[in-house]
Amino acid sequence: MRKIRSRASRQLPSVLLTLLSIIQAIALDGLWNRTVARSEFFELSSTAVLGWLQTVVTLSTIILIWAVHVRLVMRFRWTPSLYDVILPFVVGIAEFALIAVTDPGLLGQWCLALALAIIVGMAIDLRFLRRARRDPRNSEFFDEVSPSTWRDYLAHIFTVLFLISAAVFILATGYIGWFSFVPPLIVFAAIACTLHMEVHFWSRSMGDSPN
Repeated sequence: MRKIRSRASRQLPSVLLTLLSIIQAIALDGLWNRTVARSEFFELSSTAVLGWLQTVVTLSTIILIWAVHVRLVMRFRWTPSLYDVILPFVVGIAEFALIAVTDPGLLGQWCLALALAIIVGMAIDLRFLRRARRDPRNSEFFDEVSPSTWRDYLAHIFTVLFLISAAVFILATGYIGWFSFVPPLIVFAAIACTLHMEVHFWSRSMGDSPN
């Protein structure tokens, strides 16, 4: 039994990243095809600007989800459960839903789908960190770091609440104006900050100094 647990733990990174890389490739292909098919995205208009903002945020979300997974499975070890290899498909569903509504005319639905993608990524990150903390092989890192709680994700929670509020407002009023640019701009800034934090977290966990 111990040999099986050890083998499963060793193979988890390759299995998880292989599954996720396939899903990410399909998601990126879908985003690319959807973007180049929209002729209005290549015109000089507010619709084009909003469309490209949505596309950039959607792409950044996909990249961030990939970076978080790579950081987790490359840095930590734990005995996987069946849920661990199912979760990439949950990620895929969230990403495909987000791509399907990456459209200036579906801004309200896009905000809701983006909130869902953030919730999925946040929940997976918290779940994996808690499982890794229980494995003594990761004690070198976790002995110096307090356990993760939902308080560590307050910025993500506020972003989700803002997106849901914006979606409700847009869907209820049908408003399309200057406010349409606020949700993607705020989320892009939040993603940029999170990616910057990921760089520092990776460097800290590897014992290096960030460049």
